Parts: sequence; C-alpha cells; structure tokens
Amino acid sequence: MLNNLLSYTQYLCYEKSHITYLGIYVMFRFIILALLFCLNTLNQSLAEELLIFPSDHSKEQIVKALNSAEKSIDFAMYRLEDKEIINILSSKNRKGIKVRVLLHKPDLYHPPFANSQNNEAVEILLKAGISVSYLADHKYLLSHYKFINIDDKLSLISTLNFDEGNYNSRNFIISEDSPKLVQKYREIFDNDFNDKPEINDQNAPALFKNHGIVLGPNGQRKILEELIKSANKSIHIYMQDLSDPEIGLLLNKKAKEGVRVEVIMSAAPFGGMDFNRVNHTLISDAGGKIYFLPSYKLYIHAKTVLIDPQTSNARAYVGSCNLWHQAISVQRELGIITKNKKTISSLYNIFKEDTKLEVSYTEALAK
Repeated sequence: MLNNLLSYTQYLCYEKSHITYLGIYVMFRFIILALLFCLNTLNQSLAEELLIFPSDHSKEQIVKALNSAEKSIDFAMYRLEDKEIINILSSKNRKGIKVRVLLHKPDLYHPPFANSQNNEAVEILLKAGISVSYLADHKYLLSHYKFINIDDKLSLISTLNFDEGNYNSRNFIISEDSPKLVQKYREIFDNDFNDKPEINDQNAPALFKNHGIVLGPNGQRKILEELIKSANKSIHIYMQDLSDPEIGLLLNKKAKEGVRVEVIMSAAPFGGMDFNRVNHTLISDAGGKIYFLPSYKLYIHAKTVLIDPQTSNARAYVGSCNLWHQAISVQRELGIITKNKKTISSLYNIFKEDTKLEVSYTEALAK
C-alpha cells in the first residue's frame, strides 16, 4: 500500500511537472520513511529474549533487570534462597521502590524443605519492609510458578527457582516487554497476591492460537494437550517430571503417527522411585527417544515443550509446569507459549547440544 502511494505521488510530479507537486512528493516521502522508521523502532522494543542456564551471563541479566527497577518489582517464586537477589529486593524497597513478594508456603508435602524453605528469605524481606504474601492454601495445593514483573514494563517467566542448585541446572527464562502480556501477568500477580477471586481464564485456549499465557490449573491441561496434538513433525521436551498418564498416552499416540518425539530428562529426578518410567516405556515403545543426562553433569529442571522447530508451525511452551498430574491439575503454575523465531531456534539448538551428553539410564542414576 505504501509503495502504491509513493508511486502515485511520483506520477503526479511527472504529469504536472510543477514545483508544488515536487515539494509534496518530497515531503510525503519523508513522512512515510519517518513512519516506517518509528514502526521498526517500536517492533524492536517489543523484544523477547531467552536466558539459558547454566550461564554466568544469564544470572547477570537478572541482576541487571532487577537493579534497573525505578517504580516497582513484583516477584513470585517457589524457592528463594539466593542472598544476592534477596539483598537487591531489600535494597530497592528501602529506596522507595515498591517491592511485593509472593512465595510458596512451607508445607509437609515437601519434607526436605518443610521447616526451612524460604524462611530465611522471608525474615530478611520483612525486615526491609517488603510486603510478603503466601498463595492461599484453599485455592491451590501448591504455588509453583516463578515470575518477575519490573516497572510494569518487563516480565520474566521462568523455569528457574532462585537458589544455587537451580543456577547450575538446565533452566530457561523468557524476558517479555509486550505491554499486553506484561499487563496480563500483572493482573495475575495482583489477584494471587491479594487473594482475590480466581481470574476467569476459561478463554485461555484462545491464547494458545497465537502467543500467550498459560495459567494453571484452570484450562492448563487443555492448552498443553492441544499444543502437543498440534505437532506435525517433531516434539522436543525438557522435563523434570513426566509422569502424567494422559500426557504419556498422547506422546505415545503422536510417536505412532510418525511424529518424532524426543525427551531430555534426569533419571529418578527426585531420588528414590522413578515414577517417570511408565511414560519412558510408552514413548520408547512407540519409536520416541528418551535422552537421560547424568545429574552430576547437568540436572534437568526446565519445563519446556518445543513443537515443530524450523517450520511455520513452530512454537514452544516455557514455564513452571511439570507434565505431572498434580502440577497440571491442582497447582498454581505459569508459563508462556511463544512463536518467536529466535527463541525457538535457541531452544532447539541447545536441545541438540544437550543430547550429546546422553548416557544409559543406569549410568544416569549414578551420583
């Protein structure tokens, strides 16, 4: 359309050959070029970035983002033990920047952390005058999502908990500055922090069609299953827990249909009995491939589902939700489905590199 307008203006100048028309043409062309420049600048500002862990650079990016806050920080985390992050939040709040923190409440369901998880962080944060809230127990069995909103301009959607073990594990964070998405994430945080009625996310499957938010538990299973069903060529999964029976059967079905199904996991990721073994068998028997990585080299904590990379159907889920019945059905989880080409390419490339670390299941169990 713009080219047609330019051509038409040129035509007027040629036909009339008058200085007035020439001036109009020059001015009109300048305005259009300026408009295109502004639109290009706007598109560049609405950027999405993928942070990959382990990486010193990625940790630095988080610190830089938090330190850049000028008005507010909303911070939701399952486990918060990193003293550097805690101190930044405390310092920012003391400087008048509004900091709100939403944490998982210590519970008996996770015995190793029952009496200590987040307690030290809470003590420091409260002394700094920070508002700390626990997600209401009567709504969800567990608050598992990991999310940061800075100045209502930037959102970080994470598979990573802020503790030393997670920094050294395979994890990802997506950084988003799309105003529409940032505002929606803010709305979710506000509701959870203030224990307001549940956001009506029954229209969430519509978000899946383009690029949007996955909020669990309501509607989450449907979105994740539709994502997997949409695969035409390949499915590449990083997952800490892949024990959900329905997801296992769905991956088995896709593999039998000729879709290449590949999964990277740690063996017995929580120690003791490995409840993922049934789905390992379902996927492998249908022609899929499970890559077991030794935890002493690289523990898999990420939760990502990558669909049809290098095709026009490419998309990826990155978030806090394991493909485990409880995580999908009764826990508060948060993620994003992206079609960003750069993000998808990075995820696919790191996936291919990580498959080179594969060992046998028995070796992967070794400490």
